[in-house]
This record gives sequence, structure tokens and C-alpha cells, in this order.
Amino acid sequence: MTRFFSHAVILLLIFNLRVLGAETNSFSNLMAAGKEKFDQKQWTEAEPIFRRAIVLEEKDSSAYDHLGQCLSKLNRKTEANAAYEKSLSFSSMSETNRFGRARIYYRLGKFAKARELLESYVSSSPDDAQGHFWLG
Repeated sequence: MTRFFSHAVILLLIFNLRVLGAETNSFSNLMAAGKEKFDQKQWTEAEPIFRRAIVLEEKDSSAYDHLGQCLSKLNRKTEANAAYEKSLSFSSMSETNRFGRARIYYRLGKFAKARELLESYVSSSPDDAQGHFWLG
């Protein structure tokens, strides 16, 4: 009976460790951790976190966008542009993503496309101050 109990406890501990490990490495937790490092200007530390998030959700445009921002801050422009392009390939043209897509086109130096999306966004969201700010 004691042996059974000790095996059950060990199995329970292993299960709990796996669940906790999975929880700390969930996509949303990784994105939050990456954003925190980014906000603290710890871009070198943020980069691998965003890369792990991409492994979990390889078609999430925001993860690629954040990775691109890190790489840009690290002066790795070619890699940053590739991440931005990947972000664009996965993002939709919904109203909420139009502003984000415009900012990515701006970062890529595609100013005409950025302006076109910003004008469309501002016309449908005239009270959005950030849209007006980016539009100039």
C-alpha cells in the first residue's frame, strides 16, 4: 500500500509539473513575457521568447510583428523585414488589423501602401488619435 501511494504521489507531481510547464510556456504567456522584455528595452532577451511563441502559433501575425520590432531594435533589418513580411502574410484585412498592417508597411518603407491603409482606417475610425498621428 505504501509503495502504491508513493508511486501515485510521484505520478501526481510529474503531471503537475508538466501542466505548470505547459502553462508558463503557453502562447499568451510567452507573448506577455516577450512584450515585458521589449518594454524594458531588453530586445536580446525578448527575441527568443517571441521565437518560442511563433513555434506554438506559427500563423500568428502579432508574434511575427513583435519579433520584427525586436530584430529592428537590434539593427538586424533584413531579418526584421522578413518577420514583418511574414506578419503581413498572416494578418487579415479586418478593420482592427488595418492600422497594424499600415504600421508594418511603414516599418518596411512602403509608405504609399501604409498611407492608403491609414487613410482607410481613419475614415472608418475618425476618433482614433493614433491613426491621425501616424497619418501625419
